[in-house]
Amino acid sequence: MTVDEERLQGWIADITSHFVRRGWPPITARTLAWLTVCDPPEQSPAQISEAVQASRGSLTSTLRVLSTAGLVRSVTRPGDRSTYYRVAEDAWANSWHEQLAGLKAFADLAGEGVEILGARSARAARVRNAYELYRFLIEESEPLWRRWEERTKARKGRP
Repeated sequence: MTVDEERLQGWIADITSHFVRRGWPPITARTLAWLTVCDPPEQSPAQISEAVQASRGSLTSTLRVLSTAGLVRSVTRPGDRSTYYRVAEDAWANSWHEQLAGLKAFADLAGEGVEILGARSARAARVRNAYELYRFLIEESEPLWRRWEERTKARKGRP
């Protein structure tokens, strides 16, 4: 199947905009979007730099951030001194799991704030609202996460 390159570039721009609206630097968003759809799936820094129109220096920092977040993996090839990058197989699951961890961290902080202010005090009401919302989201998300893990294992044929 041939790919409509113009349409693909529009899609990459849309994905980039999606992440930029969520506070990501544009180069980070463009790099992740590109690595999600590039062919071949493993790209050298020079290839990525050209594709996302970024300097190699800023790309180095971007790749480090994406790698640390578990969204991108580096790979090497025998006999080749270059490092190549690709979207991690479990990038999107890693991203969502990190968001869940962030919910837990904020819920813990909000719970501490409620304790400091006194659970029934008027001052604690706003903090309590945040705590209750985040605890609810965590309680609902954890079983969902476990089901996702089970589905992934079954799809890969693992017990």
